[in-house]
Amino acid sequence: MWSNSNPASNNQAGVASESKCEPRWWTVWKWTERVLFTTGLGLLAIYGAVRVESCHSSQAALKSFTALESSLSSTTKSYVEENNSSYKRITMRATKAIAIRSKRT
Repeated sequence: MWSNSNPASNNQAGVASESKCEPRWWTVWKWTERVLFTTGLGLLAIYGAVRVESCHSSQAALKSFTALESSLSSTTKSYVEENNSSYKRITMRATKAIAIRSKRT
């Protein structure tokens, strides 16, 4: 069942010894592929993170714009109402003053 044979006669040992004798350019090629693949995955992850952040910031900007717009419209309405009422007061005063002056003469 168990045999203690010479590792050189084993087929797996022959494959391992062949891989150690690869040409240098093949080893460089493998490392270049690994580095480029890793770099590509990293850049893809960065691109995905930027897209997600862009969507989140865009939604936040829309929400803040909507809130600002609604607060401005209520502020503008109150400003117009205040100025309108003060305009009415001024015209009423002016009308009264004109009426008083015309009575004097």
